[in-house]
Amino acid sequence: MKHHWQYGGLRLVREWLVVALWIAWIVVLVGGLGGWWGWPTTLTGLVVLGVLAAPAIAAGRRTDRARQAAERALPPGVPFGAAPPAGHSTPAHRRPVARLAGHVGAVRTVAFSPDGALLATGDERAVRLWDPMAAAGIAVLERPAATGAVAFSPDGGLLAAGAEDGSVVLWDVRDPARVTATATITYRQGRRRAVHGLAFDPGGRLLAIGGAHGTVALWDLTDPTRPAATATITFPRTPGRRTCSVGFSPHGRLLAVGGVHDDAAAVLWDVTDPARPVGTGRLEPPPAGGLMTASYAWWYAIAFSPTGRLLATAGEHHLMITHGDLTTGTRYGAVVVWDVTDPAHPARRSILAQRGGQRPTPTRGQQRKHGAVPMLTGHLRTPLTVAFSPDGRQLATGGDDRTVLLWTITDPAQPRPTTTLLLPAAVRALTFHPNGHLLATAGDDPTTALWTVDQPVPAAAPKDPPTTAR
Repeated sequence: MKHHWQYGGLRLVREWLVVALWIAWIVVLVGGLGGWWGWPTTLTGLVVLGVLAAPAIAAGRRTDRARQAAERALPPGVPFGAAPPAGHSTPAHRRPVARLAGHVGAVRTVAFSPDGALLATGDERAVRLWDPMAAAGIAVLERPAATGAVAFSPDGGLLAAGAEDGSVVLWDVRDPARVTATATITYRQGRRRAVHGLAFDPGGRLLAIGGAHGTVALWDLTDPTRPAATATITFPRTPGRRTCSVGFSPHGRLLAVGGVHDDAAAVLWDVTDPARPVGTGRLEPPPAGGLMTASYAWWYAIAFSPTGRLLATAGEHHLMITHGDLTTGTRYGAVVVWDVTDPAHPARRSILAQRGGQRPTPTRGQQRKHGAVPMLTGHLRTPLTVAFSPDGRQLATGGDDRTVLLWTITDPAQPRPTTTLLLPAAVRALTFHPNGHLLATAGDDPTTALWTVDQPVPAAAPKDPPTTAR
């Protein structure tokens, strides 16, 4: 990590030099307009300052381009600014054990039933049920709008499916051959009504619904045929923003909510009393460092570990960089592993940051205040989804770079990449089978891939994995 912080210090010096030259340029210009000195002197001063600033700006751009190229060449799991250790490599695999075909357009969401007998997937027109062990389709549940989220109840008897029209349909799937709709919940009407996140609490009596309106609706499902609205969680500082992900902790006392927030934080809520949720903790992006400030963030996915001690987030953080009177924006993607043992004070344990992009480089003062957190190389582009294995030993992350990275997470401060799965399109959803041996991935192509993850995929994979359609 030493080289990483050295780079941050050099960048800070360069930024302040550019700011100083900008200020001097403005002072000279104002002086000329105010008549404090003649125009020949003003023009000469502007030219001299421009000549002085140009090399610093050009050097900064060359340094950034060289750094980004070097980072893109690094494998996952390496500290930024450090050379990968000898023998460090992550096996890459292209062929899953099966591909489930039949959807129209992108597959936006996937979920296994608690017993592993069913896999639900959703696209622009329907929700499909599959037998994952046989890689065979079972049922097609037509929807009038694109499905943004699906979730099974803890007993496996209900499937909730949320769509862009603001509706959440509850399906009775106890007999997969005869699926029936038991009730329909309306998340919102009018504009910004699409549903993006669904989660059942561990008891199965509470359903959390998040969507484009930026609010989270809590519904009591004690009687699944008559859902009752319980509470609505709002974000006063971020009106109208989108909620992308929701998730209950294994003990059911906490609800994590992530989305698009102007204050750049995801929030932990205490839902011990579902009728009166209480904000407990905030998940803040890493300190930006230098002249950068975090303006807002997209928290695409949130997942608790099976013990509830860890929480993983995947998303994109937007940074504002100020040079004098000029403000520009940049962004970087990252998976952050949090320790939420104390929900009021979540602690970052590690950061798996996007390779080759702008990223935060905290100053030494920020390190002393917030603690030095290991920052390792992650995806080449923005990570979009994240999930823990049932035993909590593995973390799967999927991204816009069309890859899934599997990490050993036994030491949260030092995640170790074990496997890279290569896919044909961006990965927007993934989930582990309850037995921990199978991983389902989906995204911007119309298929769902099934991968074995308990052992390395054989090098001599079949040329054409089984493909099924219904």
